[in-house]
Amino acid sequence: MINKLIALFFVLLSQNVFAYNFPVEISEYMDNGKVDAYINKSDVNDESKWSPFEASVPLSVNDAINKVKDLLASKKTLTESSIIAIELKQIPHHKNYWHYLLKVESTIGHKRQNHFYVVLMSGKVIAAFKEPDSIK
Repeated sequence: MINKLIALFFVLLSQNVFAYNFPVEISEYMDNGKVDAYINKSDVNDESKWSPFEASVPLSVNDAINKVKDLLASKKTLTESSIIAIELKQIPHHKNYWHYLLKVESTIGHKRQNHFYVVLMSGKVIAAFKEPDSIK
């Protein structure tokens, strides 16, 4: 009887594990450092699809910048922000799915800091982070 309960427990547990929706990881290099972001699979949908040479970009560079500006305006701690770099890149292992990667420099208190953002073609903005430099 106990063996049957243990087997049932493992079957139920395995269904929950396989039902988990793992995020899509984006790892890019910018400024000689690795930048990572994690995107829900549900955000990588038909809205964020784009085929280069077949259609115009669904989200322009200006629109991507404005999306990040709106996000920064909602954060009272980030002042005097400026965009340092912007790149258009394909989402790894997802053909025809693209994103913008933005590097923003902001003032926090009296200190300048870099922040990274991924903007999907659907207009969704996702905060990214730069991996720390390894200790040498």
